[in-house]
Amino acid sequence: MIKFLQSNRQSQVANRGFTLIELLVVVAIIGLLSSIIAFSVTRARMKSRDARRISDMKQIKSGTDLYFSTDSGYPDTAVWIPGNTLTCNTVSIMRIPDDPSAPVYNYNYTGSGASASGCGGTVRRGYSIQFYIENKAASYTMDEDGIVRNSGGTPVSFDSLL
Repeated sequence: MIKFLQSNRQSQVANRGFTLIELLVVVAIIGLLSSIIAFSVTRARMKSRDARRISDMKQIKSGTDLYFSTDSGYPDTAVWIPGNTLTCNTVSIMRIPDDPSAPVYNYNYTGSGASASGCGGTVRRGYSIQFYIENKAASYTMDEDGIVRNSGGTPVSFDSLL
């Protein structure tokens, strides 16, 4: 009887591992959790980039208004180079921001309206800047008045873009 108990204990100790089914269930659960986390992180990054785009548009509006008040005009398209500093008669106005997802998406600035000379070059009476919001999967345009419009030309608020 003692030998039987000893051999039974030895067989129980030898069979103490996980079965293949148990391991597969654990791997499936870990895979499911990691995909949920990856989706959440991707979504959070997208919202963060969109928030930065909106912040950039507000800064561009302030910077171009300052440029206008310095020499009665907005920057010409030729001087709008993302990453460079926008200057007017040697006065630094602002650093021109680049889209957070560049080169996939870019801010497309276009000087518009009548041209005049100013700021050591050409200035314009208006401008528009096109930007992309990932959360909405759509492009929007902001003009010199700070009005943001969707592709159909309907005005929208910055708050509705988040």
